[in-house]
Amino acid sequence: MTTNTERINACMLPDVIHLSGLHLSRPNLLTSLRVCSLWHNVLEPLLWQTLTLQNQPCNHIPRQPTPTLCLRNRHHIRHLVQTGTNSLLKFLAFSTTPQPLRLTSIRVSLLSPEILMITQQNADTLTSFSCRSNRLRRGEADQEAQALWHRQLFMVLEMVPHLTDLAIGPAVLIDPPTTVFSKVAHSLKRLELDRVKVADRSWYDESTQSAQAFSTLDPFPNLETLVMLELIRKAPKLKTLTWKRGTQLLVQAWLSSALPPPTSLTTLDVAHSHIEDGDMAHILTMVPGLTSLNVKSSPFGPQSCAQLLEHHAPNITMLEVSDCHQVTSTMVMTLLSSMPSLLRFSANRIDAGDIARPFLHTLLGETLSSLAVPSHRQPSLSLGDRPWACLGLVELDISIVRLCSSEYPSPAQTRCLIYEQLSRLKSLEVLSLGETDGSTLRPGNEWLDMTLAHDLDKLSSLKRLRILDIRNLETKMGDAEVDWMAHEWSRLEVVRGNLNRGLKSSEARALVTRLKCKLPDVVYYSE
Repeated sequence: MTTNTERINACMLPDVIHLSGLHLSRPNLLTSLRVCSLWHNVLEPLLWQTLTLQNQPCNHIPRQPTPTLCLRNRHHIRHLVQTGTNSLLKFLAFSTTPQPLRLTSIRVSLLSPEILMITQQNADTLTSFSCRSNRLRRGEADQEAQALWHRQLFMVLEMVPHLTDLAIGPAVLIDPPTTVFSKVAHSLKRLELDRVKVADRSWYDESTQSAQAFSTLDPFPNLETLVMLELIRKAPKLKTLTWKRGTQLLVQAWLSSALPPPTSLTTLDVAHSHIEDGDMAHILTMVPGLTSLNVKSSPFGPQSCAQLLEHHAPNITMLEVSDCHQVTSTMVMTLLSSMPSLLRFSANRIDAGDIARPFLHTLLGETLSSLAVPSHRQPSLSLGDRPWACLGLVELDISIVRLCSSEYPSPAQTRCLIYEQLSRLKSLEVLSLGETDGSTLRPGNEWLDMTLAHDLDKLSSLKRLRILDIRNLETKMGDAEVDWMAHEWSRLEVVRGNLNRGLKSSEARALVTRLKCKLPDVVYYSE
């Protein structure tokens, strides 16, 4: 039997302290530093694993480490995240302390000479670099500076031997892709490009090797596309490709064999692209190892859906089909129920009846023999026992279209069945739930308001839930629902959206205060 002394001694072992620290939230980690000097020495490196530098407005000092602390712990930093401008960058770039930075990843929103210097200093250890912002800088001077710094960036990245992850955009490039990408892409496994532009068309010659490679396409393809295709061509180990706002030229290059799809590709993100449904269906047959697909806001439709089910259904773990106008509610439900390995799924405008239908026989008292069952189904299973979705789902983001009041079953009965279906997803960690009105829905109908009076208690089985997003839900929670959430969803970390849309601001703040008292570590984001 373990004695109290042995337990105390175990808590003073550095390995035990370090292992415990890996499971602590940042506030709890800060508190644990004060236990004793041993705990402080062991846990302090964990606190500095990621250094996040926020934008520093004029005449305002945000919450950030002091330069002295930053320099003293710089050798613990492995991940640098920077948004906007921050004075601490100069201390990191120009300091000459004997303990150097050893960064493995850099993620910034804006290039600067300091970032370029830090990148070069960590060339031996760097594996990931991301420079992503919402838009290009305004003003010719800013754009010219960013173009020059991007040119310098690729020269620096050529000296990074282990770069496997690269995300760029928006960006302006002023060098031909044949020279820019010659050494950067050879070890890339993940590539993300978004709104990458070319500064001067006259620098490209149609007689070059790149133009000859695409002779089967247009005489002079779009230069932004040429940049991306050239980078893909020089990345033989590519596993993840993100090309948002892509055009048909990528498809034409693949389908014409001018640019063979990377054989190791497992993740394809072409959200907001213009790839037609038939072409996308053809591409899906050319990527046998696909496990993750994002086609949000694209022409993805019935043909692509059929090919996805035929060639990739057993292996798909992530699928995003939101805002695809050709994707019907029936197609969504087919995808959900036909992919046994699915972990993350996102779709919108799913008919409430399609989710509730597998349980209707329990509501109506019907037997299996009275319902139409496809011949390939197991006859021993009732419809209520069939999974409406992969029961191993970890993240689910859906928006449900309410039934009209004249339809059967009633909205209240349908809501009960929807919660019943959601309750079966016991592995769920992230739930984003929204609703949209039916065309003839009467005002005031009770729907997914997430109250105990309206079947919220059916979701008590979601014990692993960490993130709840109800920004698109007409919620009516009160004190009883907050207490229930704290008791049933004890792992909850993040809540997004209004808990009760009918309350005044003071009452809403009181409800949020109650939630934070019950779950001290929860982070709440109101609209």
